[in-house]
Amino acid sequence: MAVETLWAWIFFWQTERGEILEHCPTLFNPWKYMDHPDEIQNTCCLRFIDECGDTTFNQLQLPVLVQELETILPKSKDSAATESLESLIAFVHRAEHHVHTYI
Repeated sequence: MAVETLWAWIFFWQTERGEILEHCPTLFNPWKYMDHPDEIQNTCCLRFIDECGDTTFNQLQLPVLVQELETILPKSKDSAATESLESLIAFVHRAEHHVHTYI
């Protein structure tokens, strides 16, 4: 079963005070990589993203988030989805190892 949703997740890099350092240049729609909502339940980070609220990942979680995003990359349903996810992965990588900042 293919599930299509209107939700597209917006990622940004912020300080501990909530000041936005940078917006991710792309939106992320998980259904461009997954066919069923249960697939996200097998993840460590992605499953906790609140589609209707805010979710924050700290520096210790960023490598796990990147690994999960890289894992779903081969499941991209089209070239635009591949490019979008590659852009998001690069964005999260840029934020790694910067103390007191979050995605």
